[in-house]
Amino acid sequence: MVSGTLYTYPDSFRGSKVRVAAAYSGFSLKVVEVNPSDTSRVHVPSFETDDKKLSLFDANAIAYYVSNDQLRGSTHEQRAEVVQWLNYGSTEVQSAVASWVYPALSLVESTQQNVQRAKEDLKVVFHCLDSHLKTRTFLVGERVSLADVSLAADLLLAFQHVADESFRAPYTNLVRWFNTVVNQPEVSKVVGQVTFCVSAPEFAPRSMLNTRKQARRRSQPKPLSQNQPRLLNQSQPRQLLLSQKTTMKKKKTQLFKSLNKTILLPKCQREHSTWMNSNENIPTKTHSL
Repeated sequence: MVSGTLYTYPDSFRGSKVRVAAAYSGFSLKVVEVNPSDTSRVHVPSFETDDKKLSLFDANAIAYYVSNDQLRGSTHEQRAEVVQWLNYGSTEVQSAVASWVYPALSLVESTQQNVQRAKEDLKVVFHCLDSHLKTRTFLVGERVSLADVSLAADLLLAFQHVADESFRAPYTNLVRWFNTVVNQPEVSKVVGQVTFCVSAPEFAPRSMLNTRKQARRRSQPKPLSQNQPRLLNQSQPRQLLLSQKTTMKKKKTQLFKSLNKTILLPKCQREHSTWMNSNENIPTKTHSL
């Protein structure tokens, strides 16, 4: 299998699952961190093989590609189960986690009703996984699979920021499994030491509103005083620059006209110079000097 490059945001949970899968399989993966303000890439994370024959932009697909047979599943049945949990994470888990974590951290706007619904959705996810893990150490088979790697990454932000001790208490099987996965050497090497949430932050819509107002004030230009000249800069629209140039040109024209009315300029005498054709005695060109 050829090597490739992963383009991902720093500390992205989606990029983490790809990096962990590569650490298990030994895939030669080069990681390029993308600045969040960089809009040149449509899809992040994304992946490209060194021979340019394959490009992928879904984190689960990339993780599946860089995995080995142990992570994908050793039997046809296990591979189907792994794909099932990958889809469950991208459809059910990520939505519930993001709908609670992002508003709690004042990263997106939301409402109290939506946040409460997200809490209930995450409880459904926790209950589903806790029931499945009641008699299992891992999600599929007896060893770590891509299902464990992927779902642990999908749940990472929840355990770190909103799923506090009181929320986690009823789901002992899930907490045991999560602790087991994130403390695997291949996982901890990528995500580091995971610290569980102690107390979930309360949703504060005014906090998000104030944050946006402050950002809006910083982005607005300061008003100019009457005596302060307006400087032309690159941030002004092109039409405004052209308008100001046209106004200055009109003022210069009016100034020259006023000067012509008050000052009589002497007329220059015009002399004519004629060049003769070398072959014929015929004038060919006349200039006014």
